[in-house]
Amino acid sequence: MVKASARPRLGRPADSDSAATRRRIVECAQESFAARGFDGTTNKQIAASVGISTAALYHYFPSKVDLYVAVCEGINDTLTLAFTRASGAHTTLVERVRLLVEETGDLGRRETSALVFITWMPHEVRNHPEVARGTEGLQREFRALIGAIIRTAEDPTGLLAGTTPEGFADFVSSSLAGFARMSARGQHDRQQAAASALLRLIEGPPRK
Repeated sequence: MVKASARPRLGRPADSDSAATRRRIVECAQESFAARGFDGTTNKQIAASVGISTAALYHYFPSKVDLYVAVCEGINDTLTLAFTRASGAHTTLVERVRLLVEETGDLGRRETSALVFITWMPHEVRNHPEVARGTEGLQREFRALIGAIIRTAEDPTGLLAGTTPEGFADFVSSSLAGFARMSARGQHDRQQAAASALLRLIEGPPRK
């Protein structure tokens, strides 16, 4: 006779298992959207990559759009974690910008699929406006994050002289987005050269 305690547990998975499965689904979806685009990705492919049934996938994400939005939210969390380090590590504007550039380069090596995903977002929104609720949220949070890092920095060298923190934040954000596109295309040497040029511009000529 089998004891009751030895019987397999039925019903929904434990919260820890459920959270881990959800993370795995989002990770696989990010890889697939980056490699195949929205049209080329299917829920069946993602479910197979995770090792679950398509029906189980729908338990976590009712539609492919919901899954795309979840990838946007996950990438936002990754960017927030990486760039917040630049805010906490140093107080001066020059050092924060330098670390933002370095973090972008590191992300290009660690999170290639995330950068490819971001690069394709404008194309996906044009063809599938319904995913804009994810892409717009990601872009909005990214601008707010960079803006906060710039506004709260000390500026002893006067980098902001003649401009506004918002304008400088847009300049830095556009530069970082360009670096990310280069990394996503595998143009790492070009990205490093462009990043070095930006840093030389911001840090000024070397002191004698």
